[in-house]
Amino acid sequence: VSGSNSLSVVGGTAINGGSVTTTGKTQSYSAAVTLGADTTLTASGVTFGGAVSGSNSLSVVGATAINGGSVTTTGKTQSYSAAVTLGADTTLTASGVTFGGAVSGVTGNRSLTVVGTTAINGGSVNTGTANQSFSSTVSMTGNTTLTADTVTLNDAVSGSGALSVVGATIINGRTVTTTGVQSYSGAVTLGNDTVLSTGGTAGVNLASTVDSASNAAAFALTVNSAGGTTFGGALGATYPLRTVTTDASGTLAINGGSVKTTGPQTYNEPVRIGANTRLQGVNVAFMSSVDDVVGGTYGLTINDSGTTVLGGIVGGMTPLSELTTNAGGMTQINGGAITTSGIQSYADAITLGGSTTLRASTVNFVSMAGALAATHLNLLTQVAESLGNVSVTGDLHVTTGMGGVTGGVSQVAGSALNVTG
Repeated sequence: VSGSNSLSVVGGTAINGGSVTTTGKTQSYSAAVTLGADTTLTASGVTFGGAVSGSNSLSVVGATAINGGSVTTTGKTQSYSAAVTLGADTTLTASGVTFGGAVSGVTGNRSLTVVGTTAINGGSVNTGTANQSFSSTVSMTGNTTLTADTVTLNDAVSGSGALSVVGATIINGRTVTTTGVQSYSGAVTLGNDTVLSTGGTAGVNLASTVDSASNAAAFALTVNSAGGTTFGGALGATYPLRTVTTDASGTLAINGGSVKTTGPQTYNEPVRIGANTRLQGVNVAFMSSVDDVVGGTYGLTINDSGTTVLGGIVGGMTPLSELTTNAGGMTQINGGAITTSGIQSYADAITLGGSTTLRASTVNFVSMAGALAATHLNLLTQVAESLGNVSVTGDLHVTTGMGGVTGGVSQVAGSALNVTG
């Protein structure tokens, strides 16, 4: 069928000839459409008022209004070259669906389910307060925004630009890889071990909470970004994650107040905390520096039944308000210096990986031991200091009263000093 005039079909339609072309004009199909051959519809706009089905491909060149709820091209592809509007909750079933333009609901609140692979080339899919679900892989060309109540990603996602999800996100597909920034405005739920990766210096912004899908299984979160990573909400507060890992090439801001895992937490990049923060896990490791966003405002508490590693300088740029570790496990201080405006309290045994300076209002500890030869310990406190067990192969220097008050040094009853420097 061809012509330079509009075409309107009132009733069911069987398209067996492969193409309908209405150059510069519209096509409208009021009821069900069946495709008897691979089909191309070319028009200024195509409107489907009923369901579309067939075992052949469908290509629409022009804008598309899908009002019939479903387009099924069993085993074959669907391609929409321009904008797509959804007039009903819609399911697209195909071997692959390609969107060349923006996708949106007529009233702003129409759900979209794609069964098959999806290529999003039009920059946005907006279903308002309705959901989006993608059963298979999703590829994106250019910066892409997905707006929905909840976006469900059931397979790997990749893109050549930035990805912004406005709404909650369920990630079941293990990987989201983009060359640009990734931003998730709502709660993120992990249904599988998940790796978020960006290119260049693009960052990852998790603005809200991140949880495993349930208590039945805890999943791992890995963020690989050479830019800034932000944890804007609590991680694992409802259902704990298994592990949290960030790479060494960017920075991390922990602003959500807590991270809870059943296993290790490994932060390979410099960390800044923007809220009073509690970390709960088994083997929590900071491999680089830790600082306060403001300086002397926020404290860090680590509840770790394994080994806590402070691998970089803590509070070197902007001091924390406090630093606390619990009685389970042990703490390795390898960064050489920790500075807080308030108390440092270590309820577990401390191993010093080298000469160390601790500066605080006061330092409370059970035991400190130097692991290497010529390990010196320097304690600088604002008030009087009471020493626990100390065993170092270097010198012990204690300076108190730095806050302008009376200082002094005492020894906790039953503790011992073993200083060979």
